[in-house]
Amino acid sequence: MKSLPLMASFALITLVVYPARSGFQSEEKQTSIGDPKPIVAVVQRTKGRLSIAVHPDPLPGKDPLRVFNALHEKFDSKYPVVAIVDDSARISDLYEVDGTAGKAGFENVRTFISHYDNGKMFEVKFGPGIPFSINGPFNPQSDVCLK
Repeated sequence: MKSLPLMASFALITLVVYPARSGFQSEEKQTSIGDPKPIVAVVQRTKGRLSIAVHPDPLPGKDPLRVFNALHEKFDSKYPVVAIVDDSARISDLYEVDGTAGKAGFENVRTFISHYDNGKMFEVKFGPGIPFSINGPFNPQSDVCLK
């Protein structure tokens, strides 16, 4: 009879010490620390139409916003998202994944242009928006090369 309270105590200690292994753990979103593979979105144009393929894809055949929403339910907002844009795509296609993943709640999106001819990728960094000007974004009074 002493073994029953002893086993119950052992089970309770196991649940307290190892909550990740227990069935009573609350489901939390995964972060990038323990998950090395980012979400990858490949952007390309096929016969003039924009195509975004997201990997992993929990909802095959659905639009990218729904896919990113489903992934955001599983992963944290800081989880890395990598957009690989084909070099034959339009310039406006560079913003597609950043905007769509951002709508779903992802904050860590990096965009790359892929060049299949040389097998290289180049990262595109977006800065803050500036007003349109035919003179460019520089200040002529402080630009040394114009003096």
